[in-house]
Amino acid sequence: MRPLPLNFKTGKIVIAIVAFGLLSLFVTVSFSYINTDLLSSPATRTQPPRPSDGQRPTIPNIVHYVQLMSDPQGKIRFQLKHFISIYSASLYFSPDVIYVHTDATDYEVERAKTSDDASYKWSRLILNLPQVVVHYVTAPDYADNGEKIRNLENKSDFVRAKVVYELGGIYLDWDVHPLRDFKPLREAGFANVVGLQKDDLANSGCFMAIKESEMMRLWFEYEHIVYDGGWITHAVILLTDLSRTLAAIPHEVLILERYALAPSSWEREDAQSLFGSHYNGWAPHLGAADPHRPVLTTADAEALWKAARVSSREEWEKNYSSSYALHAFKNIDLDNPLQDFDGITLQYVLSRQSNFARAVYPAVQHAVEAVPRKLVAVFVPISIVGLIGTIVYLWASSFRSVDIQNIKNSLPYVTYDKPACEESQSSAHAVETFNSTYTHGHGIYANGYETSYVPGTEDVFLMIKTGASVLWQRFPIHLGTTLPQLPHFAVYSDAPDMVAGIPVIDILNQTGTSTMESKQYKTYRQQQALLSEHANIELWEAGIQGAWDLDKFKNVPMVAHGYRSFPTAKWYIFMDADTYILWPNMMRWLSSINHDDLLYMGSVTHESAQLPFVHGGSGVVMSGALVRSTFGKEPELGNAYETYAQHRCCGDAVLARVFKDRGVKAVVSRDNYPYVSWRFQGGFCCEDQADVPANVRHNKENWCREITTFHHLTPHDISQLYEFEQKFPREQPILFKDVYHEFVMPYLKDGRRDNWDNFADIREYPQSLNPKQIERDEEWRKQHPQASKPPIPDYDSYENCSRLCREWDDCVQLGKKHLDDDKPFSSFWFLDRIREIRNKSGCDPVDAVPEEGEFFREQAEEASKKNPPAA
Repeated sequence: MRPLPLNFKTGKIVIAIVAFGLLSLFVTVSFSYINTDLLSSPATRTQPPRPSDGQRPTIPNIVHYVQLMSDPQGKIRFQLKHFISIYSASLYFSPDVIYVHTDATDYEVERAKTSDDASYKWSRLILNLPQVVVHYVTAPDYADNGEKIRNLENKSDFVRAKVVYELGGIYLDWDVHPLRDFKPLREAGFANVVGLQKDDLANSGCFMAIKESEMMRLWFEYEHIVYDGGWITHAVILLTDLSRTLAAIPHEVLILERYALAPSSWEREDAQSLFGSHYNGWAPHLGAADPHRPVLTTADAEALWKAARVSSREEWEKNYSSSYALHAFKNIDLDNPLQDFDGITLQYVLSRQSNFARAVYPAVQHAVEAVPRKLVAVFVPISIVGLIGTIVYLWASSFRSVDIQNIKNSLPYVTYDKPACEESQSSAHAVETFNSTYTHGHGIYANGYETSYVPGTEDVFLMIKTGASVLWQRFPIHLGTTLPQLPHFAVYSDAPDMVAGIPVIDILNQTGTSTMESKQYKTYRQQQALLSEHANIELWEAGIQGAWDLDKFKNVPMVAHGYRSFPTAKWYIFMDADTYILWPNMMRWLSSINHDDLLYMGSVTHESAQLPFVHGGSGVVMSGALVRSTFGKEPELGNAYETYAQHRCCGDAVLARVFKDRGVKAVVSRDNYPYVSWRFQGGFCCEDQADVPANVRHNKENWCREITTFHHLTPHDISQLYEFEQKFPREQPILFKDVYHEFVMPYLKDGRRDNWDNFADIREYPQSLNPKQIERDEEWRKQHPQASKPPIPDYDSYENCSRLCREWDDCVQLGKKHLDDDKPFSSFWFLDRIREIRNKSGCDPVDAVPEEGEFFREQAEEASKKNPPAA
């Protein structure tokens, strides 16, 4: 047998592998002595039904939760507070089954159960508890009396009454946290058990009943009769009336006093007392909950009383010893949030510095202690793999040496590499890059509250393209506007960076050697050199030129990276950092289109007659099927078009070539996909597009159409668009006319406005309206016989321009201030004609809002009041 060819470098690797294998075995043996596990502990094993004594009713040990979706196709998401509730029920009740009644799709439920995405953490833990059974329900939209049920909470009231009537058991709201076993209540001999809340009404968030109890039958039946659109008429008030009335029937209803199930309340003082932290408090030495400790008897009464008298509770600490559950109502006031409370986190609970934390701590600690025991299942295979890997490596090394460089060269996306001695001097490798996406689980905190995703965006991957020289001017505004609206995104640039914890990916750092050393990459090399010398430098201050030369190399590798980051997305969308997307409009449109078609959409323009491409800045939409059929099948595409890009104008045209070479062209507006280009403002396809909202070109064709993106925006523009968007419910489309009302109509002026350009010159002025120009054109043609068309005429008078403008009746825009030295420049608007377009549109009656010019008329009236004319 040949000796092992170990040198210093390989020897270190072998030692590391052997050490890892031995460490894994040691940990495995250590954990094997712990014989309990989160999923198999006595607290969570399914128990057989407890028998009834046959004399009085026993409520079954079944637990019900209801989780209805605002979007049934959306993701089923839970938070830590939900996990605390359901784990506490599992721990203290040892129930036969825990039903989660939901209208989420089977696909989304299964994805939540199996996904390793961090945003699904609590959903995964909840749905994989052994007693949990997901039961599909259809929430009613209307009560039987014809009244529309508008809120999910009200729909849940109908569902909970129905399922408890049909199956019996315990119903819990997600903010109800069991503190001990409900068995004494279930076996008290009553068909129904309810508890009071602070207003002396029955609490509909926690109750229990036998199967097909009379009270539950009446509740479910009369909900449909009394429902009036109010919040509690059909729920709390009806349940209170029924329970008080039926309590006269022996063994029918047990009504518990307030502290049994709802010791706190929704009032701000109680919510502050429950959730507010007391950082100077001592943390009591509470252990994990033991649901199987011996039951206290009357023999323990005196000892219990004496212990309570010498208890060293804090002054602020509540005593929940008489409570079976804690209904943790939360006082939600965005303008006046609770003090010393930033949300329920593990750290918040485990620190035990609030009443809520101390109440739920035992169950949470039990869960925390149970989780490490699951590591046994992890370390066993790791140990085996570690030992096998050691043996295989040693065996293979005895007859074969491994060429690491050949392995690197075989990777499809890594082509820029240099020898070690050269690499150590290369500034391109001296800077750490962030080649990962940022996916936030529950939104970004903006304006003091946690925002929610637009329905459908869970299947979208957004790519934001920017550059190091403009990153800090353009991107930060998206932290509070764009990014809180969707979960999956990445930010790409030509230098690595980090903005508020979000990595900015250097998408050019994998460029091939020949392109990297080309003249067009001079800017990139300069940026890398600066960063290697001083990582905190602001590149925009360095005065480096040539960012546009780099921009065209980003699009193709960016899409390749986006595919690798989220290969199952239904839609891939990219935009520039000076662009804003109205996401509710975008998702409403995309929901009507088949993502399984090969679609490449946006504002279509042309590099040549043979190559139409989608303008990247104003937004590009690619179907998942298209990206998977191209970048999914050909991983090398990320770098395949670098040489081609060196000779093209722009990266969006290079991407179009990638798709065209594979038989896919840009979608233009036609019968199958009408008004595609109109949705994307900022392209060059036609006169119907502009950039910023004030300059959108409104006409009689698009007045009632949806608008989706805007380009060439300042951060102030984006902020205004975001605030404008918040005025509309997400289900209401935002139309061209809405943009007109917000950004154009208030600022139109009756009569002439000097030093203002309303962009009326987007059309060529017809020469027939200016006889003098016809003579000029004829003279020009004589002097230029080879030219095909005379230049556009000068607009030589205000009156002449006015006559020409009257020939066009389909374009309205505000324009902008225009100062051109001493040349006069004036604009005006035909307000009567605009109102006629609005009236004929069918969606914008004139009498519904103030008229055009109202803003300036009001200003004039205010000025006249302050400065009345002299007598």
